[in-house]
Amino acid sequence: MKRTIVLFLSIMLAGIAVFGFAACDKLQTFEGITLTSQTFFYDGNAKSIYADNIPDGATVSYDGNGQSAPGVYEVQATVTAEGYKTLILKATLTVAGTMQWLKTEYEEDLLAAARKINEGSPYTGEYECVILGKADTLANLANYSFSEEYDKNAVCGGLFVRYDAKETESSENILYTAYYNYAIEFDRDMKKITVSTAFNGDTWELSPIPGNNKILFQYDNLPA
Repeated sequence: MKRTIVLFLSIMLAGIAVFGFAACDKLQTFEGITLTSQTFFYDGNAKSIYADNIPDGATVSYDGNGQSAPGVYEVQATVTAEGYKTLILKATLTVAGTMQWLKTEYEEDLLAAARKINEGSPYTGEYECVILGKADTLANLANYSFSEEYDKNAVCGGLFVRYDAKETESSENILYTAYYNYAIEFDRDMKKITVSTAFNGDTWELSPIPGNNKILFQYDNLPA
């Protein structure tokens, strides 16, 4: 009688173990959850990206969020829920310094615009898109007119196209260097200020791009 009971219990336990492994194989898979790469302008504040379409009852943990310094970072989101397989998503979080971002984004357009300005010039020239610091930016802004007085102490820098004009017959002698401004960066709220300058009789106006605590000005009407 005892042997029969022991054998019966062994069969029951084996059945439970098999059932348990079968249940693990039937975990559900998350559907529709996404983690999208994003780019933010640098403003000194921490930046983060978050997963979308998280279902009720699910928990998400993040690694790599909360970045404030300019750079490119990998963010990992781990999604868990009872009865579901763990989901791991990865994306890129970019904190872009404003001037560097504009240079990367618009360099070819700006170089083309500068070449357009100098069409028909008796000189040859080399063009380069450059980011200038405070002192050089202020020196170049002497050629610009502003709608109202601005605080020179608030200027951070500028994005320019540098043009080195040379004699047509010689590529050695630089006659002059011109800087065509594209954007000026301020570290204070100056949204009401507009600035304009003229090249070859055409006036280019700059308008503000709102930011959190920095204001960037860009041209509205670059030469076609």
